[in-house]
Amino acid sequence: MGKNARKEFLANIRGRYRKADRKEKGAILAEFCAVCGYNRKYAIRILNARKMAPARRPGPKPFYGAAVVRYLKALWLATGQMCSRKLAAAIALWLPYYEAEGCGLEADVKAKLLFLSPATIDRLLKSARVRLKQKQIGGVESSLPFPIIAFWSDNGSEFLDHHLWRYFARKEKPPLFARSREYKKNDNAHVEQKNWTHVRQLFGYDRIDKAGHIPAMNEIYKLWGQRQNYFSPAR
Repeated sequence: MGKNARKEFLANIRGRYRKADRKEKGAILAEFCAVCGYNRKYAIRILNARKMAPARRPGPKPFYGAAVVRYLKALWLATGQMCSRKLAAAIALWLPYYEAEGCGLEADVKAKLLFLSPATIDRLLKSARVRLKQKQIGGVESSLPFPIIAFWSDNGSEFLDHHLWRYFARKEKPPLFARSREYKKNDNAHVEQKNWTHVRQLFGYDRIDKAGHIPAMNEIYKLWGQRQNYFSPAR
């Protein structure tokens, strides 16, 4: 008899054993030992043992609940996905405007948001950052007119991590995964120059801060990127 089957048999027989008189207990005990192969004294001990409560996860109870994480994620996205150090300082500045938009905050949630440290922000946003990165990579991949057969990543942790590697490794035909050489910044020289040819040459250096311009810019940039990537020589 397997371990799970013995546990199930014990759960079924324990109540009957405790309610039985002395003579019936002897018969139940003999049956239990014969079926499970237990020593008699060990069988008596586990039949009389109290049912253990489910083990509680070690450590203190979570201090920041789902509401805090939800509002923190919304603020992080609204601030342009600031790093945790900047976001910890910006929360107090952004909260009044966030509340003015009709997103009422409970007092305890607001207090916890203002109490967040950069390390805690990193921990609470970890899963959201992973999902966003995978979504962005998937969006880039779906826009390409060809399958990805190789992926060259920068060495920075903002680019290269095990989540990115796992995204490609789990594919039916994983692409070749490579990275730049350590301490060789010029490996990506021809990629970095595209900040000019693909971005600044099109939109210039002026600050564009009107949300209404974003849809038109995205449409223009989509066509511009296709022209530059697929119909112009590159190195």
